[in-house]
Amino acid sequence: MRTKPSASSSPIPVDRSFIVTHGLAGRFPYFVHAHPCFELIHFTQGDGISLVGDHRGKFKAGDLLLLAPEVPHCFHTEGFLPNGAQLEINVLYVDPMLLEGHRAPELSALSAVLARAKRGLRFARATADDILGILREMASADRVDAVASIYRAFARLARDDQAETLALQELSSHFRVDELARLGAVNELLRRRFREPLSLGDVARDSSVSISTINALLKKYMKTTFLQALTRLRLEEAKRMLQNEDRSITDIAFSAGFNSLATFNRRFRAEEETTPQEFRARHH
Repeated sequence: MRTKPSASSSPIPVDRSFIVTHGLAGRFPYFVHAHPCFELIHFTQGDGISLVGDHRGKFKAGDLLLLAPEVPHCFHTEGFLPNGAQLEINVLYVDPMLLEGHRAPELSALSAVLARAKRGLRFARATADDILGILREMASADRVDAVASIYRAFARLARDDQAETLALQELSSHFRVDELARLGAVNELLRRRFREPLSLGDVARDSSVSISTINALLKKYMKTTFLQALTRLRLEEAKRMLQNEDRSITDIAFSAGFNSLATFNRRFRAEEETTPQEFRARHH
């Protein structure tokens, strides 16, 4: 669907201030990156895992997100979708110059939305449906009409009083391509092997990234530690099994990679503020 972008590279051609893209793919690979432009993303088909700044969550069909320039993000899937299914995504990239080049009082509501987008925004479904229609119109519109449609789209975003802020804090970094490549290798290895009794030394050896570099990259790009990242993966797998399987709590704990039931219960309560049994009762 797309080539892997350079860190903080712009997808907008040099002779344009915006571009609308549409893509289909069997999977989204893990890659934390950012762009020096606003990014309005409609996930039209499929679902997966999302990272926006320090926010960790999921995206699903119908979601609409707005990201400000240089917000670190990643949308990925665990492998290819089954039965040849495709992910579909529609994206509007807009140069900040087009939206922030003047501060007309009539655009104060728009300025507020752009400011909130520094932590990432997810909009209500009704807004997402309206925006998808505008994006599809823009694909065949001439440039002047398309610019008018951009302002129409952002005016619609400004009227959404249900928009949800994603990240807890503003995070924009100066990205380095070599660092992002190393971080991608580490995360791929963690996702493949989190169920194993995995140590930081194991990951360093098998990803060819030093222990000190792993710690620095996790802190810089994901605001986490190795143990926190590993525990999060294990807890997500445990929660998935608690919701979908009838196996015992002990079996789930060890299958997810925890080395003792006591450790699992302690980490689960710290993360979810409830016990695995209570979680299962609410979500099974």
